[in-house]
Amino acid sequence: MWRRRSCKNAHKFTTTEQADLSELLVDKHDDTQEPFDTYKLGLSLSKCGLTTSEVVELQRTIITNVLKHIDADMTATTSTYIADTAYSVLRNYDVQYANRYKSYSQQLTD
Repeated sequence: MWRRRSCKNAHKFTTTEQADLSELLVDKHDDTQEPFDTYKLGLSLSKCGLTTSEVVELQRTIITNVLKHIDADMTATTSTYIADTAYSVLRNYDVQYANRYKSYSQQLTD
């Protein structure tokens, strides 16, 4: 997240902040929870044929969109929400990759 700030001397500057993902839990389909893992997200994105640089770029966008959904007092999200968010971001990027991702993520849940 980008924030525009100013100090007492009226100097303006921009800072970036990132949410602490180490405490975010993911509710799985089998009623278990596990910590959010950016590596697993990146791995699933790479399975649909994206290059490493594309994975890194899209992974940031997906995480940002997932975090928008989470309130400050929430400590968990669902794996379905993460997959749906990833699909939505990919669909805006490239429909072919989005369809590959959707097919891959459905195989994991079947």
